[in-house]
Amino acid sequence: MAARPGAIAALQRRIYGGEGTHAIRWAPDQVARLCARYGATRVPAGRRTVSSVPDVGTIRKSGGYGGRLHQFTISTGSLDREGDTIAPAGWDIAGYLKNPVVLWAHDSRQLPIGTATNVWREGNALKAKMYFANTPVAQQIEQLLDDRVLRATSVGFAPKTFAFSTSGINFFEQELLEFSVVPVPANADALLEATTSAKDQRALDVMAVRVRVGSPTAAQRKRQRQLDVVLLNHTKNTSRDEALKAKRRHEREADVARLRLWR
Repeated sequence: MAARPGAIAALQRRIYGGEGTHAIRWAPDQVARLCARYGATRVPAGRRTVSSVPDVGTIRKSGGYGGRLHQFTISTGSLDREGDTIAPAGWDIAGYLKNPVVLWAHDSRQLPIGTATNVWREGNALKAKMYFANTPVAQQIEQLLDDRVLRATSVGFAPKTFAFSTSGINFFEQELLEFSVVPVPANADALLEATTSAKDQRALDVMAVRVRVGSPTAAQRKRQRQLDVVLLNHTKNTSRDEALKAKRRHEREADVARLRLWR
């Protein structure tokens, strides 16, 4: 059966991707299924096109570990612009969490622009928190996010099970390989949600621990009594300001202890 007019170009876009598409790593048998679907007798040549990194001039340096955290929706179960759906319950993120890279426009030939600190499923969406690297390219992209010039993401994944539909492909199970900040997303809902400083995020983590832990355990009460003794001894030999600083420091240590016990 001969390929339909325009089918080869559509097949190339399916296999290799392009502007506004997810980055999909197809297995050889899956490529054969695609070729059969589009009526092609052989795999067409091609490669993925990559968006160049914009130049924004002076950079407000704020990235790197301990910098600001950005929270994104990176995928949902809604129909995307390619006519595909990706089942939120089908995500396998175990391998990704061992190497949680964030890329620019799915370009794995360049250095990553950041690292994800957390990925989780929430309702019909897959979400992630990440911070940007302290490199010129990463800082350019983060600044464009701050300026609301960029705000979208896209996922790179390896399909496990899928079926063709009248509009495109329904992916049922897939392994997350990376996600990228992109100019144009395949999924219109894959957008930036919030940005928090590292200090604010630590405060939120401590608040969450206090809510989840509830009443202190015997070990925590013992630790608090030890801190109180240290604080009392410190107060006898220091000024009031120094004593208050010591008290805050010991309270932070107690919060960290609670966080470790919770985890």
